[in-house]
Amino acid sequence: MRTYVALFDRRFQGSFHWALSLSEGDPVGTLPTFHITNFDIADPWRTAHGPIDLAHDERLVGCVALPEIEDAVEDIAEFIGQYDSAQGDSVTEGNVPRSCSWWLIRTVQDMVQAGVLEMDTRGFYQRILARGVQLQSGQGVLRAGVRVLDY
Repeated sequence: MRTYVALFDRRFQGSFHWALSLSEGDPVGTLPTFHITNFDIADPWRTAHGPIDLAHDERLVGCVALPEIEDAVEDIAEFIGQYDSAQGDSVTEGNVPRSCSWWLIRTVQDMVQAGVLEMDTRGFYQRILARGVQLQSGQGVLRAGVRVLDY
């Protein structure tokens, strides 16, 4: 099973909306996707979990594939689905402010701590941003209509 960091265009070079999408392999079809959103700075953050067909989402820049996981998509979806938009007062490496990326980083860090995902998350924020810029410039491999780079 693969976990993808799906990066969506925010109309500025190097600025993305972050979400986690789960798939048995390539990012094909409608996938369970997890993220938080707010419509403007005055709105509170809220979960926006649900299915997304990445290949047909016009705002998708591309995906960063995290290391493979042995658990089933349903089990990982249940694990991630338990995270609300606030996640308490948790902090991230580099003190990333509360945002969609903050929520995703905390979730990935918890997956690593729980032994669900094996990877080094030091520098995660900067690495995903760098991969996003590469995706914006057309780098990566097309998999089922979605541009993908490995973490």
